[in-house]
Amino acid sequence: MMDRWQAAKARFWVMGMPILIGVFLLILAAMGIFYFQQQRERDSLDVQLDQLRSMVASPVEISDELSAEYEENREAIPSELETDDVVEDILSIATENGFDVTTEDVTITPSDTPRNENIEGTNYQVFTFELKVSGDYRTVTDFMSDLDSTPVLKTMVIESLDIDIAADSATAQLEFGVYVLEE
Repeated sequence: MMDRWQAAKARFWVMGMPILIGVFLLILAAMGIFYFQQQRERDSLDVQLDQLRSMVASPVEISDELSAEYEENREAIPSELETDDVVEDILSIATENGFDVTTEDVTITPSDTPRNENIEGTNYQVFTFELKVSGDYRTVTDFMSDLDSTPVLKTMVIESLDIDIAADSATAQLEFGVYVLEE
């Protein structure tokens, strides 16, 4: 029995040990390749991280052109608003689009009091209006397009819109706010 054990041990050292060493070297080589691949990725990510840190650390320079555009837009926001003027402007747009403003085709109702909003540290008053227009499809869509693009109501924001289209008519109901700088 001892001879068998001695023979198996001798065979292992002759055949098994080189195989075991080969497997160990293959595992070691694979780990080295994986490490060097990870090192390249880590170096690349370190470079990107350094670039991002330098971008965050340096103040963003605002160009003179952008500053001028900001000031121009800020100055375009009115500091006062008469709801009657807004109603008059909308009725004028409706008349230009073929609505008879003396009928129920166009109704506009301003809110009683404006609400206050703070946006990016600037205080605004928002005057809310409800508007309903009824007519044929083309007239209603033309009116909506003209209303959206009118320079008179630069600070108008449509808050809700509901359009019903039938075979021979269309109705648009919308609620919008006109923003004014709070004094």
